[in-house]
Amino acid sequence: MKRRVKLAVNNPAWDLILRAFLIKPVIRALANDQKNLVLEVGCGQGSTTQTLLKTMPNAFITAVDIDDEQILLAEKRVKDERAEFLVEHAAEMSFDDESFDLVVAFNILHHVPAWRKAVKEASRVLKPGGRYALTGISAAGLKFGPFRKFVAPRALIERTDFAKEAKKHGFRIESDFSGPRYMRLVLQKVRGKSAKQAVIYKPALG
Repeated sequence: MKRRVKLAVNNPAWDLILRAFLIKPVIRALANDQKNLVLEVGCGQGSTTQTLLKTMPNAFITAVDIDDEQILLAEKRVKDERAEFLVEHAAEMSFDDESFDLVVAFNILHHVPAWRKAVKEASRVLKPGGRYALTGISAAGLKFGPFRKFVAPRALIERTDFAKEAKKHGFRIESDFSGPRYMRLVLQKVRGKSAKQAVIYKPALG
């Protein structure tokens, strides 16, 4: 991650915007989730990990990030026996198949060049019937030149392209809180052969 981007995402003001507004609808959708084993992909400095721990009091969270400096910050910030922090790449993780009940990825996919592989990995490590919750800036949200330069995205993802990729890996969209420039989705990994017909994508109105 570029230094200026790291400074931005670690800024308290951005942290407030992320937690209070951008991911809030998804967090609400997960509030009643009683799943125990949670994987957070792209945990950064650990602020969203804290939110997950508060939202799901029965969960154990494995939080990962490709940046070892961010992992060190997260370990200093989050002192909770229900969380562990590891260095992992979103598109190639070391976990066994079907290891987790829930996978979350907040504001991370546009930083992953191989984002399609990251979606595939989320499906691989998720148990059948498990949920995949994510948020992120869509390609439409990154068309504004100065903002795009500031964010320095590694991938431009259309919501329709994401939906097609999700279907390919056995997901159906359970909840869609997306707006025209920002994706907020909760998906479920469908059991059995029905997965091929699982996703019916309906663009959000907001």
